[in-house]
Amino acid sequence: MSRLKDGDVIRVKRGMYAHYGVYVDTPDGGHVIHYTGTEGHSDFKGVVRETPLSEFLDGDDEFSVCRFDHEDYPHVYSGTETVRRARARIGERRYSQLGHNCEHFAVECKTGRSESSQTEIFDVGSVVKGILSEAEELFSF
Repeated sequence: MSRLKDGDVIRVKRGMYAHYGVYVDTPDGGHVIHYTGTEGHSDFKGVVRETPLSEFLDGDDEFSVCRFDHEDYPHVYSGTETVRRARARIGERRYSQLGHNCEHFAVECKTGRSESSQTEIFDVGSVVKGILSEAEELFSF
């Protein structure tokens, strides 16, 4: 994919949500480091893995590259450093739908800030977010 560069944060729509990852330029068509299940994106026991771009896209051919303007993000890591930061977290199992999802992961690798625009619509207060996060941990298998 000629328009993609090492360390780009990419986004693909998955119905009502979007999936995010860090692009890695490779001779075989590119890889993406992202939270995914051990059995693919429908397995919600999230682990950070490096997979082929085609697996990340899962049949979609439309995706976007996220841009981080310096007004909102005063520090943006280089592509090389973003990839290094993402690879250092391969195997991580801290996934939480509201507190630490694939968008949090990718944005944090690029900017140092763990943020997710998708969860902001659910952020009705840190107390509710904390309760939901605790319940998620209690009832996950």
